[in-house]
Amino acid sequence: MPSGRAIAVGVVLASAVLGCGGAEERPVSRPAQVETAGRQAPPSGPAPSIGSVRVNPANPTRATSLRAVVELSGPAGSDGRRISYQWIRGGKPIEGRTERTLPADVLRKGDEISVRVTANGKAAESGSVRVGNAPPKTIMAWIVPEIATRNADLEARARGFDLDDDKLTFRYRWFRSGEELKDTGGERLPSREFRKKDRISVEVIPSDSEAEGASLRSSPVEIRNAPPRITSQPPARISGGVYQYQVVAKDPDDDPVTFKLAKAPAGMTVDAKGVITWAIGDRTTGTHEVEVVATDQ
Repeated sequence: MPSGRAIAVGVVLASAVLGCGGAEERPVSRPAQVETAGRQAPPSGPAPSIGSVRVNPANPTRATSLRAVVELSGPAGSDGRRISYQWIRGGKPIEGRTERTLPADVLRKGDEISVRVTANGKAAESGSVRVGNAPPKTIMAWIVPEIATRNADLEARARGFDLDDDKLTFRYRWFRSGEELKDTGGERLPSREFRKKDRISVEVIPSDSEAEGASLRSSPVEIRNAPPRITSQPPARISGGVYQYQVVAKDPDDDPVTFKLAKAPAGMTVDAKGVITWAIGDRTTGTHEVEVVATDQ
């Protein structure tokens, strides 16, 4: 018995009825009835036709693929293989682009794109959509120098990408320990704006002259201790047989500074305020090297 088919057999009825005359009637049989359950033939009605065609999305950029949206009218269950596509740019067919979707890498800013759809020998074309500007992206943002102190300003660095190959510019927002620093919108942050142990980050916003892209914030840098700097110069002359020099040092973090002599001739001293004193004897001649060290606390 073939699989997938159900067979129902009718019953043969036979009866012998004696009439009044005693004559025997011949049996009467009915033919067997067979029902089959299998695939039905497709409907013979009219083939579906195109109701409407449009391109989605309606406002594309080079960041998105395009898709043809087709509405058919006619009987349900139409065979989708009867539908074909041809994408059109500026009124001319795009060679080789005959799928329902048009990849984003085919598009260019300013393109006028439509699609012609053919179903069952009849064609319809969508309205055109214009490929607009794709906003730029910031892909990296960082601060230099990486090891930061109050001895130097900070500078923002950024790297961006634009799908339309437009020229990029950047806007900056600086933050100190999470709070935005007002009136500091440039790529350079002066050292007067931060202190030791502050955590500084910068937010970078890209622009292609038509639109701004999403912002990206850098990792923070922590302002480290800055060593003091000696700003004074030693005297060129010695008066009264005594060498005396007031060392002046400035600490960027305003920390207290102490002094010591790392290298000096015998008898030379330096006090807590940075005054170097050396009594020169009658027999002191020659060149003497002196090294003074300023240290913050």
